[in-house]
Amino acid sequence: MGKKMLIVYYSVSNGNTKRIAEQLQKATGADIARIETTTPYSGSYNDIVEQGQREVNRGYQPEIKPLKRNPADYDVVAVGTPTWWYTMAPAVLSFLKSCDWTGKTVILFQTHGGWPGHVIEDIKSVCKGANFSCEMEIQFDGAGGAELVTWDKNIEAWIAQIRKEIEMKPEEVSVFPVGGKNDAFAKCFVGQSYLNMLTTDGVVIGNVTFEPGCRNNWHIHHAKNGGGQILLCTAGRGYYQEWGKGAQELHPGDVVVIPAGVKHWHGATADSWFAHLAVEVPGEETATEWCEVVSNEAYIALK
Repeated sequence: MGKKMLIVYYSVSNGNTKRIAEQLQKATGADIARIETTTPYSGSYNDIVEQGQREVNRGYQPEIKPLKRNPADYDVVAVGTPTWWYTMAPAVLSFLKSCDWTGKTVILFQTHGGWPGHVIEDIKSVCKGANFSCEMEIQFDGAGGAELVTWDKNIEAWIAQIRKEIEMKPEEVSVFPVGGKNDAFAKCFVGQSYLNMLTTDGVVIGNVTFEPGCRNNWHIHHAKNGGGQILLCTAGRGYYQEWGKGAQELHPGDVVVIPAGVKHWHGATADSWFAHLAVEVPGEETATEWCEVVSNEAYIALK
């Protein structure tokens, strides 16, 4: 469960900004939305360039269609624009003016043909109250074509920075302390988990945190009498599955009661951190039997 990110972009002509936005979306799994003017631009490339110059000179803000995503629902918004006469495209100005940027993290990227101008500075002046990170200028050929000039490795490095920006840290997942890496039980998990025993007196309760894709092996809580386990889900999204049954997706507030003797597994979804409190139900002669791993094939099939 990383920071929730939306990519918003405007693109025209050769679709260069669209290309970069989609590359970023593919690498991060973020949501994406395209800015579209109510009245599309028409004519040749040069016609659009001339119209754009007139609009930029008078600070024109064209009417745009409602966005398919609401930026208010996201922690991070990446905004992409082509460079129009040294500044952002007018449609991007219309979009920026329609939003409240207070407290948002904004990632800016522009495409240009060799003259980046003052796009980044102009956008920052509009997004009052925002925090800015990972800005990027990406150059294509100067004749208005689609040939990429900026090195691919530079774009990949920029995307890696963004992934680090939106990645959630373990201590941000839950209100309960995460604890250290669950090394003692590493062989019983696929991926990285964390364990903090909240209490071992009376009722034993541990806070278990899973990185995206992490899950424990199939296992059984045995007991002569009583026993079993209760999961209190506190953060992120996860799965719980009993042997021979379909998996159920888990969310904060869900409670799972696992009777003794039931073979099962639980863990995070592929794209989200997950945390739950594991409450051991008191019983006689309790023990946990660890079984086979949840295979990648079976796990991926849950999507």
